[in-house]
Amino acid sequence: MLSSGSSQALLLYCDAFFLLFLPIDCLIVVIAVQCLASFAGFFL
Repeated sequence: MLSSGSSQALLLYCDAFFLLFLPIDCLIVVIAVQCLASFAGFFL
């Protein structure tokens, strides 16, 4: 079993990881949507 201290540190680490990579994920999604939209506009 994990002690409360180590599990809390793990939660903090996961939160930091999530906050760090969420903007990158959003950026990738926005770029992908823009690329798809430009391809759709090109073919239509």
